[in-house]
Amino acid sequence: MPAVRRFISILAGTAAIVTACGGGAGTPADDAPAPASATSSPSGDAGTVEPSTTTEAPGTAPTTTEAPRGDPAPELTLELAAGGSFSLRGEQKPVYLVFWAEWCSTCSREIPLIDAIAFDYLDRVTFVAVAQNSSFEASARRAGDWFDPDRMLWGYSDEIGPDYGVRGQPVSFLITADDYVADQWFGPLPEAEIRARLDALVAGS
Repeated sequence: MPAVRRFISILAGTAAIVTACGGGAGTPADDAPAPASATSSPSGDAGTVEPSTTTEAPGTAPTTTEAPRGDPAPELTLELAAGGSFSLRGEQKPVYLVFWAEWCSTCSREIPLIDAIAFDYLDRVTFVAVAQNSSFEASARRAGDWFDPDRMLWGYSDEIGPDYGVRGQPVSFLITADDYVADQWFGPLPEAEIRARLDALVAGS
């Protein structure tokens, strides 16, 4: 029996170590369960709005109403990796703002998808990717693999996320041309749903 108890104790300790390593050293876990609603505030304090309304008849593409207007988006100024800076208050188009981390396995799938979608919206929406919870150097290596910097403006900052209530990644915000949060969600969404929400953003801006 003592041997059995020692074996159980070893298993319990191993499980605790594995669980503690889930998010990487000093970083939140990227594969945390998504909220029950795909559109929700990451912390409940930055622009919580109802999801844009979509209707779909059998055999037809989804149609989307205008996105509702939420709270004013916090001002942000991001130093860009390519030089210069991006200011939300100085931007004239609606903005797709996404927070990501180079070690995040979900981001490795979601950021390339957003980049592909951006190709069809460049004349109507500005795409901004804020890397966080790592380092600029590590993020720069991933950026070249995951997206085209000519389509998505990007820089590194650990200071902007807290202003938006962000505690993990990927987290997306859709911001109107007059700087209100129209939509937001934590984690991945299907391509068709992202496009429907972008269409609603453009229609409402």
